[in-house]
Amino acid sequence: MDSNDYRKLLEAAPALNVPTLDDKFKMLADYGGAVLAGRETRYAFEFVTWDWDFNRKGVNHGHYYQDSLDTAAEDFAVRSGLVDRNRIFTPEQLEEIYRCCEDTLCDAYELDEKQRKTIESVQEQIRYAIPDIVEQIHEHDRQAYEQEHGQKFEQTM
Repeated sequence: MDSNDYRKLLEAAPALNVPTLDDKFKMLADYGGAVLAGRETRYAFEFVTWDWDFNRKGVNHGHYYQDSLDTAAEDFAVRSGLVDRNRIFTPEQLEEIYRCCEDTLCDAYELDEKQRKTIESVQEQIRYAIPDIVEQIHEHDRQAYEQEHGQKFEQTM
């Protein structure tokens, strides 16, 4: 979504009526004790997820996201219970899964075609979720090397 899409979404959304909030937010979703709201600030769009208090007159435990409705919506889905937290992998977990897949595909494991295709599809799905996963792995490897050896890692081309 671009800023025009965000603007239209917020214009169509009802106000979030919470007397304890100084700022005016629009309610984008409300489910399972959680709320997703947003507003346009002078410089950006801000999205936030909160937990309702016990009588729904206030909100607490806010998670704020600047210009990232997708990330806020993911957080809302977990906070509200729409998505089970145990079904979500962290970026660190995805990086290790990707590494394990790569190791399995590159080493001399005996894999049948179905196993190979399944592992490749896992890697593809991770690359979709984290497009620069390979660069992140290389950077983490470089940092680990430098930390372990106390010297700069020289990359050769």
